[in-house]
Amino acid sequence: MQSSTVRAKIELEGASVQEGGRTIKDAYEAACAFVRQTDGAVLVDKADDAAAIAGNATIVPEINVQLQRQAPAAIITAVGSGGLL
Repeated sequence: MQSSTVRAKIELEGASVQEGGRTIKDAYEAACAFVRQTDGAVLVDKADDAAAIAGNATIVPEINVQLQRQAPAAIITAVGSGGLL
């Protein structure tokens, strides 16, 4: 699937898509900078730990519990290469 198709599908769900960098490293650094600068933003790193990797199917309920059912300001995650999307 082309990146423009993935982007369109994500935006159809109501998300705002921001791309940063030409490499995975650049994109990760851009995501980290966005999280530092955005109140309430949380970086969900696909390789953070085994529980996160095994728990992809439960991510939405976990976010709801952690944020006490409040809408997050942003959710940052990798798209493709084994990430959540």
